[in-house]
Amino acid sequence: MGGGGGAPSHTTTTTQIDPTVKQWEQQNYNYAQNIANTPYSPYSGQMVAPLNSLEMAGITQGSQLSQSNLGMSAINQGIANAIQAGNYSPLQVTAPSSVAQVSAPSGTLQVTAPSSVAQVSAPSGTLQVTAPSSVAQ
Repeated sequence: MGGGGGAPSHTTTTTQIDPTVKQWEQQNYNYAQNIANTPYSPYSGQMVAPLNSLEMAGITQGSQLSQSNLGMSAINQGIANAIQAGNYSPLQVTAPSSVAQVSAPSGTLQVTAPSSVAQVSAPSGTLQVTAPSSVAQ
C-alpha cells in the first residue's frame, strides 16, 4: 500500500539582470559621474534681453519730457510755499508801561519790556525775554 517516497527534490531560482539593461545602467552611471566631476562654470552670456524699439521710444520720450521743464511751475510753487513757511515770524509783544505780564501756552513768544519789571509765563515752547533796564522774573 503505501509507497515509498522518492528522493527529495530541491529547486534553485536565480535572478539575473538582462545584459542589455545592465549595459544601459552602466552607461547612465558613467554619464552621471562625468557630470559630477565637471567643475562649476557660471553662465557668461547675456543675462537680460535687449530693449525693443517700443521700449527705446518710451525712454527717449521720457527724457525729452524731463528736459522740457514739464511740471516746473508746480515745483516752483512748492518751493515758494516752503520758503514762506520757513520765514514765519512769531508774535512779538511790547509792554508800554512799567509792568508786562504775558502768558504763552505753546509755540514761540518774544517779549520786550522797556520798563522796570517783566514777568512772563510760558509752560512749554520757546521764550525770549528782553528787559534792558529792568529785572526779568
